[in-house]
Amino acid sequence: MLTELLLLFGAVLLALALSHRLLRRLPLTAAVVYLVAGWLAGLVLGAPPMDLWTRHASLLALGTELALLMSLFAVGLRLRVGPQLHPWRLALLMAGPGVVLAMGLGCAAGVYLLALPWPAALLLACILAPTDPVLASEVQVRSESDRDALRLALTAEGALNDSSVFPAVMLALGLLGLHALGVGGPLESPRWWLQDLLWPMTGGALLGLGLGALLGRLLCLRWVQGELLVRDELLYAGTVVLACGLARLTLTSTFLVVFCTGLVLLQALRDETSADAGSSLPERLHAFGSRIERLVEAVSVLALGLALHSVRLTAWTLAFALVLMLVVRPLSVLPLLRGQDLLPGQRRLLAWFGIRGLGSLFYLSVALENGLSGPVAETLIAATLLSVALSILLHGISVTPMMTAYRQRRGPGPRQPEPADGASTRAPAAHQIDDGQQDDGAQQRHGQRPDVEDALVDRRNAQDGRNEDAGDGGTHDAHDDVEQQALLSVRTHQQAGHPADQTTHDEQHDEIDHEESSYKARWGQARDSGNPCATGCGPRAASRP
Repeated sequence: MLTELLLLFGAVLLALALSHRLLRRLPLTAAVVYLVAGWLAGLVLGAPPMDLWTRHASLLALGTELALLMSLFAVGLRLRVGPQLHPWRLALLMAGPGVVLAMGLGCAAGVYLLALPWPAALLLACILAPTDPVLASEVQVRSESDRDALRLALTAEGALNDSSVFPAVMLALGLLGLHALGVGGPLESPRWWLQDLLWPMTGGALLGLGLGALLGRLLCLRWVQGELLVRDELLYAGTVVLACGLARLTLTSTFLVVFCTGLVLLQALRDETSADAGSSLPERLHAFGSRIERLVEAVSVLALGLALHSVRLTAWTLAFALVLMLVVRPLSVLPLLRGQDLLPGQRRLLAWFGIRGLGSLFYLSVALENGLSGPVAETLIAATLLSVALSILLHGISVTPMMTAYRQRRGPGPRQPEPADGASTRAPAAHQIDDGQQDDGAQQRHGQRPDVEDALVDRRNAQDGRNEDAGDGGTHDAHDDVEQQALLSVRTHQQAGHPADQTTHDEQHDEIDHEESSYKARWGQARDSGNPCATGCGPRAASRP
């Protein structure tokens, strides 16, 4: 069976890679294609055994956790929202009270539609409460300058609720007798409150923010000392693994530690260096994270499509999955959005795009790892797999037309009046800024030299009419923008003589020593001439004239 799976996955991944341009023209997401391919493969290879989940629960939990951590780190790097409360308000509402409402409504649906005991129904509702930061890539923020309220809220929600669901999962397992809640349960013992709720969340956030700030400062110091920092894949994986290890050592939330680390990691480098000198490393990390996210998405959804053949699906299971999407998600989100500064279309889209995915598969594996078995386990496996698959299918088909209509209804945003008597005009609200305006503004900030503009024209002409940056409503892969900007940055920096971005591929690592010596010589000249990177960091920086 393992040989057949390796051949299948390898062939499917290669076929999807070679037909990338054709797939981009389809009015659906890549996840739908992966799901259908996995389901068709199950027809050919046959259904995997049902006890695969229980026999390999620990391995599945570890694999899904690592995949989620890699993706959450990428989301944190791309998000980079400051500590102000306003940008986080919607996400905190949906990842906090919204998750509680979703679990309560989902528990009721599990009791009445699936005839589950209420502790098991609560566990199922908790498993399906988190939204997915990987499969929701089409509605995520496109870059660090993207401040669209809808994209920002959905991205941050998907990153936060993987952590906020953990205490509820542990509570439900405790009610089933599979996890220690202390003598007298949570009403009489502080064990669950301290060990599963308060410390994992508070300690995880503080540990992640502290680790990210420390590593970010270290990166900045190494940059000032002339380090090329070209081993971005080792930096990415090493940071994630270190953060995960520290979280396990301190018994805090691994998801929250890794996400918060990515959120602040690049802050010091961005603040302390000029845009030209410090932009290559963030872009390379973003590009690597985007590739990791695509690989995680492809493998996990292919496996999901294959696993659908091993569960017994009933009409009641299908009804539960539909209620979860059409009733539970809107009722758990819309009441929280009243009084918020949002357009009606944004409220409807926030209520619809509750995409389930890898987080639900992880918590299902955790429940099985803790001893969940028997008919209850079979019901929970079937309901989880079908709910995730249905979410991928319906959201994947609807995301392109709905986001296209959203952009068209919103228009280019209001024109601001000319400032009078030196007074500055007020910037438009986040929900009024068009996607195309955001992308154009980012290009103007990072590409003001003529050689950058010429390189951008050359790359666009080579893409056979791809018109992504203008937000034209086509099937947009949100992560390709990051890779194109990274490749463009490398190319234009090479033309302009910047040394820090000339070795970005594995085959060029042998030239690092030669490049580093020449870089240090040129960096010393730039410092003496008053280059912003040389004057912005550290005690060795030369003062500006």
